[in-house]
Amino acid sequence: MRVINLCNSPLANNLALTKKDSLKSNFFPLNIMLCKKCKHVQLQHVINAKALYSNYLYMTGVSNEFKIHFKNYSKTALKKINKQKDINILEIGSNDCTLLDYFNTKKYNTVGIEPANNLWQKTRKRHKIINGFYNAKTNKILKKNYSSFDLIFANNVFAHIDDLKSVFKLLTSIMHNNSLVIFEVSYLLDLIRKKLFDTIYHEHLDYHSITPLIAFFNKLHLKIIDIQKIPMHGGSIRVFVAKKKSRRIINHKKINKFIKQEDKYKLKHLSTFINFSNKIEEEKNKLSNFFNKIGNYRIYGYGAPAKAVTLINFFNLNQKNINLIIDDSKLKQKKYIPGSKIKIYNSKILKTKPPKYIVILAWNVYKDILNKIKKYDEIEYAIIPLPKFKIIKL
Repeated sequence: MRVINLCNSPLANNLALTKKDSLKSNFFPLNIMLCKKCKHVQLQHVINAKALYSNYLYMTGVSNEFKIHFKNYSKTALKKINKQKDINILEIGSNDCTLLDYFNTKKYNTVGIEPANNLWQKTRKRHKIINGFYNAKTNKILKKNYSSFDLIFANNVFAHIDDLKSVFKLLTSIMHNNSLVIFEVSYLLDLIRKKLFDTIYHEHLDYHSITPLIAFFNKLHLKIIDIQKIPMHGGSIRVFVAKKKSRRIINHKKINKFIKQEDKYKLKHLSTFINFSNKIEEEKNKLSNFFNKIGNYRIYGYGAPAKAVTLINFFNLNQKNINLIIDDSKLKQKKYIPGSKIKIYNSKILKTKPPKYIVILAWNVYKDILNKIKKYDEIEYAIIPLPKFKIIKL
C-alpha cells in the first residue's frame, strides 16, 4: 500500500547541462509503498538502472568526513577476519574507491564493481575494477579469477537494487563459510523520526529496517550476526551478514535492541507514515516562511547532493529563492539542478560575490561546510533545513 507521496520529481543525479535543459527534465512519481506482509518499504516506480548509473556524479572522496568514516570502517572490517594473507576484498559499487584505497593492494587483493564509466576510468589503475553492474555475468568473472572473497562490501548500494534476492543468491556462490558481507544503508527509523524526506529519490528503491531484513536473509540461508548504528546520511546502519552454517556468533542482544526500537516507534504501522507526511508539510511551511521574511538578500545553497533535488522540487524552490548552489565536485560544477534554473558553481564565487545567507543542502556534512564558509566575513547566516530547521549566526 502507498504510504508516502512526494509527488513527481526529476532524477536526482541527472544534472542538466543548460538552464533550458533543467526545465525540460523528465519527472517521475516518487511514491513510497509499505508491504502489508513483510513490512518492507520501497519505491512504487523503478527507473532503468542504466539511466541512473552509466554516468554518475556523486564521489565519496569529496567529503573529508566520509574519508575519515571509511578509514575507520576499513579497520573495523579487518578485525572481523582471521586470515593474515591472500585476503580477497570485493566492493560492489566501488565509486571513487575511497574505501578500497585504505586496503594496501600489496597485502590484499582488492576488486571493485562500478557501473559508472567515468568513475571506472578514474580508479581502474589503482585497483582491479570491473565496469558494469553486479550480475550473473560479473559474478562469473569473479568466481573464475578469485573463487571466493573474505570481505564483501556494499555501501549505500543495497538501497539501489530492485531485485536484492538475486544479488544475494549470487553472493553466496562467492562466499566461503567464514566470509562476511558488510553493507551500509540509510536506516528507515531515522528517516521517519528525523523527517529526512529528502533522502527519498529514485535511486533509493529500498528503505531498510531490521525486522524485514532478518526474514529476508533467513530465507536465503544467511544470517545477520551484528549491526552497528552509524551517523552517516542522517542515520544509517552497518549490517554484518554471514552464511547460516557459519560458526560466526549472532549478537542477539544488539539485534533485539533494534527490533524493540522499531516496535516502539511503530515502524510497521500506517499511522506512522501518515504522521511523517504531515510533519514534512510543516517543514515545508517553515522554509517557505523563512524565504518570505528575508526578502531580497543574496542566498546561496551549498552542496548539490541527490537529496537537494528532492528538497528543492518538493518545496517548489527556484532561482529566486536560492540564487545558485556551490559544490566542491568538479563533475557537478557548471550544471543545473533538474526542474529548476539553479546553477552549480565553484566555491571561488564566495570571494567575488558572497551571499548573506547560505542554505546547507548537504546537511549530513554540515560541519565540513561550516568550516569552509566561516572564513568569509560577508556570510552572516547558515541555514540547515534538516533534520531540524536551524539558523546559525556565523
